[in-house]
Amino acid sequence: MLFVSCDENEQESNICKITVIHDGDGTVSITENNGTSVDVLIGSQVEVVATPAVGCAFTGWYLSDGETLVSTEAKFIFTASENTTLIARFEKLFNLTIRSVGGGSVSFKDSSDDALAFLPGSEVPVVATPNADCDFIGWFVGDEETPVSTDAEYTFVVEEDITLTAQFSTLVGEAIDLGLPSGTKWATCNVGAEESDELGGYVAWGETSSKDSYTAENYTYVNNPASL
Repeated sequence: MLFVSCDENEQESNICKITVIHDGDGTVSITENNGTSVDVLIGSQVEVVATPAVGCAFTGWYLSDGETLVSTEAKFIFTASENTTLIARFEKLFNLTIRSVGGGSVSFKDSSDDALAFLPGSEVPVVATPNADCDFIGWFVGDEETPVSTDAEYTFVVEEDITLTAQFSTLVGEAIDLGLPSGTKWATCNVGAEESDELGGYVAWGETSSKDSYTAENYTYVNNPASL
């Protein structure tokens, strides 16, 4: 509840002015007259309403100093006591989309959706689940070739509209569970081999197939080949 006092002149009339404004994309109103300013009797209950624009979220009502948080409720009722200006603050939401490449699935830890909107700075847990015959490689942002994390369960901090991709590779041969804490399974033979005692092919770290040449320019997980 908001309790403040009137000045001497306003005490004589028992009237004070309530004003609402907004910071960010959205609208504000006072329920009594559906406007943004109203004169009311001291001691009256006043309801103010904040409505965010599409793609934004309401984060709180603040006093005119812009720092004192009064309420985080979009519909807020308080007792009028003096001339008061309330500021409704809105913030843009950012979209986080998750997808998978290869043999596995992805999900938000608390939702079955594949895209959600969050306030900037939100910490969002995501989960990558490889198929039985596949292994998780890492989480990749956009078109970046270096993973931001190789943990299947990862907490991502949202700062912009972004796509987060989980990449999986197919294991060669039978998948063996070694009881590792990560749950990573191992193949019974090398890539390019059919038996456990065969050498198999040459494969660059993190890749899953052989190629004719091995250079910095054709290595999948190098950001700046020229620096090698």
